[in-house]
Amino acid sequence: MNSDSFHQHGTNGHTTPDHLHSPYDPDGTVNADKVEISQGSVQHVHASEVRINQSGAQRIEADDVVITQSGAGLITASTVRVKESGAGLILAERTELKETSVGFMLCDQAQVHNSRVAVLIAGEVQGDVQTLIDAKSALVLGAAAGVLFSLFGWLLGRNHTSDSNS
Repeated sequence: MNSDSFHQHGTNGHTTPDHLHSPYDPDGTVNADKVEISQGSVQHVHASEVRINQSGAQRIEADDVVITQSGAGLITASTVRVKESGAGLILAERTELKETSVGFMLCDQAQVHNSRVAVLIAGEVQGDVQTLIDAKSALVLGAAAGVLFSLFGWLLGRNHTSDSNS
């Protein structure tokens, strides 16, 4: 399904798209230039602009995404703005978070205000963010894990060699 816009408001099991008979492709994807969802849910959205308020989405692919008081699994976009929400994974060029929790975020620029990101890898970060692992920590942890795995492999190889010589 492809259209100029798709609106979903207050779903009680029914959706009301603008001038469409069926809002979804057979695989559950909404394709439109602009998508607005309020108090609803969707599996997959593919659009230029996505606005979600008090709703849920499994996967969003868009140029511009705004999420307020909602939840999303995967967001892939150029610009992402998330307020008072939660997201599993965000992949974006520019991200702005306000009072939000994110599992993993990879972006070029991040503006973060009173938010938590478990794993944050960003070129530039502005604002106050709580992270479990950031880009610098990931580099150190990755290097340490590489050394440990190399040492473990060397010890196993050395042990295997000494057993075959006996």
